[in-house]
Amino acid sequence: MLQIELCDGWGWKSLDELIALIRNGTTATQNQDAIGFPVSRIQTIQNYQIDKEKVRHVEDETVAKNYRYNYGDILFSHINSFELVGKVAIYEGDPEFLVHGMNLLQIQCNKSLCWPKYLYWYLRSSVARSFIEPLIKRAIGQASINQTNLKSINVAVPYPDDPTRSLTEQRRIVARIEALFAELRGCQQTLSHLQKQTGRLMEAFIEEMASEFTEHRIPLIEILHSRPRNGWSPKVTDDSSGTPVLRLGAVLNFEYDPSQVKYTALPTEPDAHYWLEPGDVMISRSNTANLVAHASIYNGAPYPCICPDLLMKMKVKKEIADPQFLIYWLQCSEVRKHIASRAKGASPTMKKVNQQDVMEIPFPKLSLEEQRRRKLHLNTLKRAISDMQETQAADTRNFADME
Repeated sequence: MLQIELCDGWGWKSLDELIALIRNGTTATQNQDAIGFPVSRIQTIQNYQIDKEKVRHVEDETVAKNYRYNYGDILFSHINSFELVGKVAIYEGDPEFLVHGMNLLQIQCNKSLCWPKYLYWYLRSSVARSFIEPLIKRAIGQASINQTNLKSINVAVPYPDDPTRSLTEQRRIVARIEALFAELRGCQQTLSHLQKQTGRLMEAFIEEMASEFTEHRIPLIEILHSRPRNGWSPKVTDDSSGTPVLRLGAVLNFEYDPSQVKYTALPTEPDAHYWLEPGDVMISRSNTANLVAHASIYNGAPYPCICPDLLMKMKVKKEIADPQFLIYWLQCSEVRKHIASRAKGASPTMKKVNQQDVMEIPFPKLSLEEQRRRKLHLNTLKRAISDMQETQAADTRNFADME
């Protein structure tokens, strides 16, 4: 439990001393057909707010009136996983009518002593959590705290012997907390916008590079040792004792993902065409319109490994073309327009490209030296973007921890 030293003039009150009501909800039959009155459930509390999409309904009007939430009532999760016991939300009139359902507690403050929003924010605090956690009883699959124990927890109250002054201070504290959280949400929105913009930077850099190439275009087949070839898709399982078979996700977003793998127990041929070799370029021949023809380079892990039927593998002539430069080039709008014009499929979502479509992808006739120079430049930018994204992800986690 936290060691807590209160400010001058503050004191402790039990929760029981500050509330007018605490009770379980109605056990009336609920329906999922939106017939009757919305009723709260465990899932109604989301991110310390009421999610009015996660309710059910009760038809009995008398029950609904008897268990209706009043403005300022607190919803308290007392039966849940250990981590979620103690989660709260406060009812502030949305939805207009909400019934108190089972598996949550309804808490009403004695408003002459405790401002509801103050208690709501207090119950969200680490101080309150330090009092609640030791009282939670664990069981198989769930945990809980009973009303008697919950009513015994300490609540830090300003000027507890002067209710008028106490309520004024409680309101001031709530206003300050909510102002700080408004600033936090503004920072989160700014960060979210920056993350979206950062995610588009690589695309912009590739597009800028591609726009500079005025050189003659040659068909992709001219930089390949042979025609692209589909792999093999045997029956697969998750049993890692089998032979690895890549999944379509291994090439998504033009990044190789070795975790996208299944396994086959079927016999294989050592000289078969479907075996991947380090440095092979793989390109998807079937996917949604924006994901078809994504490509990546097989890095040798796992090994040995089978290329699936939905991917085509290609060997680049490394004396005239750089494989990583090719991966960058395949992302530019010139190539994506070529793919969009060739991709076919009866489904409005799933599209396919064939061997000929891939072989005719336009490729700039650049020297190998120039390709490598451009590749190294883009690699540097990519690392910088990755560092930015890691920092932004850490900031996102830090903001979440503040809530």
